[in-house]
Amino acid sequence: MLQKDQTLADRLVLWRRSIHRHPPASAGVESFAITIYGQAGHGAHPHRGLNPIHLAGHVILALHAIPSLRLDPFQPGVTNLGSIRGDSADNVIPGKVALQGSIRFRHSEAQRVLRVEIE
Repeated sequence: MLQKDQTLADRLVLWRRSIHRHPPASAGVESFAITIYGQAGHGAHPHRGLNPIHLAGHVILALHAIPSLRLDPFQPGVTNLGSIRGDSADNVIPGKVALQGSIRFRHSEAQRVLRVEIE
């Protein structure tokens, strides 16, 4: 059971910047990692845990909506998720889910908006 002072879920965004010179036809790129914390439990008692996989689904949808909803149409940008990791058993509620992805952008303003929205 969660204690009164515990949060239901928390996310942590870590950024890794790839700094390199690129021709104008290339996009800038940065990698990010998000960890979504839940309350671990057993699949037979889902009401006793908080499933971070369910929360991750909402985060994934929100990440993919950022470019179309928050960027100027003339400033292209992309969010991409390349890795989603929870637990390795089918009958557990994991304590956390880790997402890893990247953003790509042509302009510094698009980079700023993508970062702000993900954080």
